[in-house]
Amino acid sequence: ALHGRGQGPPPHHAQGQDLKRAAAAAAAGLVAAGLFAWVAATRFPGGQSLEFCHYGEIGRQVAGGNGLRTEVLYPAEAALLASRGADFAGPVRIVGRFPLPALLVGAAEAALGPTDRAVLAASGGALAAAAAAAAWALSPWLGPLGALTAALAFALSPSVVRGFALWGTPDLLFCALWLLFHEAWTRRADARHTGILAALCWLARPNAVLFAPLYAVELLYNE
Repeated sequence: ALHGRGQGPPPHHAQGQDLKRAAAAAAAGLVAAGLFAWVAATRFPGGQSLEFCHYGEIGRQVAGGNGLRTEVLYPAEAALLASRGADFAGPVRIVGRFPLPALLVGAAEAALGPTDRAVLAASGGALAAAAAAAAWALSPWLGPLGALTAALAFALSPSVVRGFALWGTPDLLFCALWLLFHEAWTRRADARHTGILAALCWLARPNAVLFAPLYAVELLYNE
């Protein structure tokens, strides 16, 4: 009765909802990480995608102190770098790979060594982050339990586990960051928070800028 109309939910209620939301996100991340650890230990067929192997190679460069560089190039990438005077006597800067996933794999290799296990750890972390971000972002619409169910349906999908996580593609890291950015944008979080997430999305996948017109239209429509 003391809480006036239009002022939002009481503080204690909002805090309780935030706790349930955080619990759903944590549960989704932990279940996804546990399942992927089991799959990686028992069903990993070896690096079967160029992304898995190439990010592993770039990760070794990062862990070795060479930064975002590589010795594996497509012919078109080599031609582009040659036109700009690149020296191919050693590793050259990356062209067709994304910075943030490469840094994540590099951190994993610095901690675990230059092995498949390190690349898998980075992929598993990205899968767990995507599941947690999905549960967090969906909770306002589906409730914590519905969001947890949806997040696990995504994270436990065989096509996601095999086609993205086991194959070491950068998509799951981008998925996690984009969901967090979208959630921050739709609730009109402060500009610094939203801007940092937007920058991380760009580092995870620079073609994230393709989504920018959609958010511009949404902003004009709702503001």
